[in-house]
Amino acid sequence: RELVLTDLRSADLLTAALGACSRHLRVCRASLIGPESRRKPLELPSAGLPVLECLMVRHRDFCEQRASRQERLAVFAAPLLACLQAIREPSKLRVLVLAGIRIDGTRDETAVLLRGLRAFTGLSAVALRFSVPSTFGALLPLRMLLELRRSWGKVGHFALGEMSLHGFDYWPEQVTDFQQLYPHGQVPEPSEVFANEFRHVLAAQYGTNAVLQWSRLQASDQAFWAGVARMLPDMPHSEVRHRVTQLFPSSL
Repeated sequence: RELVLTDLRSADLLTAALGACSRHLRVCRASLIGPESRRKPLELPSAGLPVLECLMVRHRDFCEQRASRQERLAVFAAPLLACLQAIREPSKLRVLVLAGIRIDGTRDETAVLLRGLRAFTGLSAVALRFSVPSTFGALLPLRMLLELRRSWGKVGHFALGEMSLHGFDYWPEQVTDFQQLYPHGQVPEPSEVFANEFRHVLAAQYGTNAVLQWSRLQASDQAFWAGVARMLPDMPHSEVRHRVTQLFPSSL
């Protein structure tokens, strides 16, 4: 029910291990290292991972190397979605972190994957990077992007890049913290939280701004960010490996 593999030099071993234990695998923690490990894409079991609650796979190069976006380890969007859709209880998926990994696929495949992520309402940590330029504006109506965000009620810190999304129930170490985003030190206004989450992507990919879009939200939708605002001051600093260990204490 638990798979832990560290500093693999080939994605083939992880692919084989996932296939061998797919029916019973609850927690997967794996890391890959070096350029050889990204020569082939990571393949996920065709039958899915029906009892999965944690998928954390990280790739990094050696200290003297730095991979470009194009050189990242790849996983394909359609098989990833099929694998996730095989989960019997989607709300039990707590961690979906693919760090240093690029999700490849057509625009349609990536759009379907993004829409499908709304089913995983129990996520506490999510980190995904896509290959479609201007991912969100190109693939999702703004209404659906906001709906995706509102489906993750346990996520406090949420950030969108040009082709990436990150969400955690803690403040990621060495990235940002509450005081940087909210220097006043008080529980922020819901509109502040909304603006910090969406300001960049709204301007860069949707040609609009956070003030206007906030004013167009229903009161029931604004209440979601009021709940997030109350979470933020008390969230701890952490990093994904430590948080996964807290959520899923290892028996290995």
